[in-house]
Amino acid sequence: MQVQLDYNIEAYTIRSYDPGLIKISLPLSESLANTPAAGEDLLEERQLEIRLVTSACCVFPSRLIENWAVSGPAELTIADFSPIVALEPEIIVLGTGDHQIFPDSRVISQLNRQRIGVEVMNTPAACRTYNFLMSDGRKVAAALFMLDNKPA
Repeated sequence: MQVQLDYNIEAYTIRSYDPGLIKISLPLSESLANTPAAGEDLLEERQLEIRLVTSACCVFPSRLIENWAVSGPAELTIADFSPIVALEPEIIVLGTGDHQIFPDSRVISQLNRQRIGVEVMNTPAACRTYNFLMSDGRKVAAALFMLDNKPA
């Protein structure tokens, strides 16, 4: 499902999500760096490079962490959040797959004590919320688990 029609060309933006796949557009500066010969065409047409992510990931306006090595939302530990905390977000939008699954309350409490808010929701809602908060200039991180590949 497509998330939104307009994208921030200067940030990592979630373009769409489907079972087992999240499409993320790279910032224009990174797209240009990856294709130096076609740089002017990219700039004129604003064709952003798309990254296809197929495992748990963390998305920030300025960075993408692919292959986030975690087992599942219910098993998250404070150590699992260390790459996110290092980038000092003010809020983490945690997308837990098809359904809202809360991690251990002690983990959320530890993040709150570090002045990091945590919002837990299903992954589609987390993708939309990340894009909204990012476009509003907030220091947001999206920690995302994949949707199941099971038919509905």
